[in-house]
Amino acid sequence: NKPVLSSFSVEPDSFDPDVVSFNAIVPDVQAGVWIYSNIFFAGLSIDQMLPLKLKGTQNRLANHYFFTGGFRYSYSPYIAIIPSTHVRMGLFTPLTFDLTVKGEYKNKYWGGVGFRKRDAVTLMIGGVIENFEIGYAFDYTLSGLRKYSSNSHEIIIGYRYTKFEKEPRCP
Repeated sequence: NKPVLSSFSVEPDSFDPDVVSFNAIVPDVQAGVWIYSNIFFAGLSIDQMLPLKLKGTQNRLANHYFFTGGFRYSYSPYIAIIPSTHVRMGLFTPLTFDLTVKGEYKNKYWGGVGFRKRDAVTLMIGGVIENFEIGYAFDYTLSGLRKYSSNSHEIIIGYRYTKFEKEPRCP
C-alpha cells in the first residue's frame, strides 16, 4: 500500500458543547498482505500506522486493523459458494464484522447476501462481460443511522486480467 493523506472535518454539535470544530490534513501510512489460491483467500491490513496528533486537538490517529478471509466451495464445475468475513477493529472502536455468502455460476455470474454487525443487510448481484466485472449492491440500514440515511446503492466496476490464469481463482 502507498502513503495517502487523510482529511478530517468535524462540525460542532449544537447539543454537545464538548464537541469542537476542526479541520486537519495529515499523512497516513497503510500496509497489508493478501494471499489467495483457487480455493481460499485471506488478508490483513493496518491503517493509520503513524500516531500523528491532529492539529488543534488532543487527539492522535490510532491504528485500525482489518482481516478478510474466505473460501470457495465448488458444488460442481459450474456452481461455487464463497462464504467470507471481514473484521475491523481499532484501539478505541468496537470490533465489527461483515459476514457474506456469494454464489457463483460458471465463474461469470454471481449473487450474494451479507450482514454487517448492528448496521446493515446487503444484497448483491453481478457478472463478467468480456474481462469487465459489473455489479450492483444494495445496503439496507438496520442501525440508528436509518433516521439519517436512506440505505446505500453501490455500482461495482472492475477489470479481470486473465492472460495467465488457467482456472478460476478465489475470490
